[in-house]
Amino acid sequence: MFYKILILLFLLPSFLSSVWGQAQSSSHYVSLRGMGQPKYKQNFSHFAYANPEAPKGGHLNLSTSRRFNGFNPYVDVGVTVPEMELTFATLMKPARDNLEASYPYLAQSVMTDPAHGFVVFSLRKEATFHNGDPITAEDVAFSFNLLKKEGKLSFRSLFQQVAKVEILDPCTLKFVFQGPNRDLAYHLGSFPVFSKKSLEGKQWQKEPLLVGSGPYKIQSSDLGKFILYERVRPWWGEKAPCNKGFYNFDTLKVTYYADSRVGFEAFKKGLIDWWRDERISNWHQGYDFAAAERGEVMKVAFDKPFYHGLTGIFINTRRPYLSDGRIRKALTLLFDFEWLNKARFFHSYKRNTSIFMNSGYGAPQKMSVAERNLCRQYSPSSLPQGLKDCSYSSNKMGPFMERDRFRQALDLFKEAGWVLKKGKLVSQETGQPMVLDLVVYTSGQVALFQDFLHNLQKVGIEASITISDWSGHTCRLRTLDFDLVLHFHPHVVIPGPEQELFWSSKWAASPSTLNLSGVQDPLVDDLVTQIKTAKNLATLKTYTALLDRIIGLGYYLIPGWCPQKSYLAYWRKLNVLPKDASLYDTDTWWVKALEKKGL
Repeated sequence: MFYKILILLFLLPSFLSSVWGQAQSSSHYVSLRGMGQPKYKQNFSHFAYANPEAPKGGHLNLSTSRRFNGFNPYVDVGVTVPEMELTFATLMKPARDNLEASYPYLAQSVMTDPAHGFVVFSLRKEATFHNGDPITAEDVAFSFNLLKKEGKLSFRSLFQQVAKVEILDPCTLKFVFQGPNRDLAYHLGSFPVFSKKSLEGKQWQKEPLLVGSGPYKIQSSDLGKFILYERVRPWWGEKAPCNKGFYNFDTLKVTYYADSRVGFEAFKKGLIDWWRDERISNWHQGYDFAAAERGEVMKVAFDKPFYHGLTGIFINTRRPYLSDGRIRKALTLLFDFEWLNKARFFHSYKRNTSIFMNSGYGAPQKMSVAERNLCRQYSPSSLPQGLKDCSYSSNKMGPFMERDRFRQALDLFKEAGWVLKKGKLVSQETGQPMVLDLVVYTSGQVALFQDFLHNLQKVGIEASITISDWSGHTCRLRTLDFDLVLHFHPHVVIPGPEQELFWSSKWAASPSTLNLSGVQDPLVDDLVTQIKTAKNLATLKTYTALLDRIIGLGYYLIPGWCPQKSYLAYWRKLNVLPKDASLYDTDTWWVKALEKKGL
């Protein structure tokens, strides 16, 4: 499903209409930054985008191009089978049409204090693991401590902000924060709950299968080939308002295909039920097969209601010569997005001009008075030149500008101590040539970057592109073994503690870090700290705008692109689309034929 729990935490709405609210004390939701009132009131029946009358039954066939070799998605080891999150329950669940709030799932109710110093969760007494054992506060506390010590870096860093966990009774527990934190209650609702009884004293990273409590469990699998899930019946969570109309298929199968082109051929044959098309050329030219012409396959393109995330070529500043900002700027000049958008993307994409693109949190073209006042709090020597300008230049590289751009790039290389000799860019100090490798994970990406590769070679760089499968690609990211890497950086509903993971020097050298570029700047460190503790929306936007400018002017990544639409194809046997297509995911779909049977 393409709105996974993680992605739900890392998506931005295009505009935040809520006003900054007072601190909340609620029994049926938690929100980011204490934002206003939730869309869904006390005792709501179901999420508006789900159909509580949807029939259950049938089968859903999905695909993946990421070869999987493990069953634990919560550790930085291996590549996990897709959709494993469906086998675990979380304390709370965000609504896709109200992402800044989350609602009780495993929890029956939730309580926060006005000072944002703690959160109390009360569990549903009917909640059980798949083996029939009741889920208790001890299981939740055990899971939290396990993830804090041995989980993914994203869990470990976030959970450091919790001072202690108190078990108040078998179904109630309290998380006490290190200090006031407007976001932490929301994020604490998102971690999976494991069975303490089944894992205590064991090496959980090596456990072949963890005991779950979600709507599905594994029926069978062949690692690296497929995984088959079956719906849990009866399931304790089915009547929770946040789950009504969800999880309607009896079985869900995910099959691995080595390449997206192979996967699309399987879709055309009916072996896969839906296809999210990420190749715009295929969207325009690939649907001339018989089933599509007969109307058995439907195509839908819909506007994205929120920021898709940050795609770019991240530059590893840990490499000696890539630590020089002049070299990074020169590389950015050599990436011709306009040509790529015209030649490969049918003019369908937009260049990223901010790390918070389309969110309202990026840097405006003109620096605000609040930003100027903020800059005065820092020493002038810590601020980069050109700070008053927008974070990224337009990077246009038309036919009349190409020669100037190459000249600018060569001038920057020369300033940094690199000169062109006999067709090679070499260090003036050592005579060694500049060698760069771009790491990608699909053959389609290799084709996309041939023009960039050619531009690098034109200025004398010994440039290459390396393709590896997803497992190898993930390993290189975790071990920081790359010069340049194409990567997607997701973002949260409202910028907060995750910015420290993305940009802070605290995590720059950590294995599995999300600070891929290795940013180590005291000014950035201070800004991400201020973002975590901002007390109102206006102040937060001032900090994020300045961070946007600093990252842009540091040229830590070559900005990629942001799709303006999502492209979805599916077989008509599925009942898929609501009035707002962008809110639907496979977890709310059902088999249309079952409606006629009254099931």
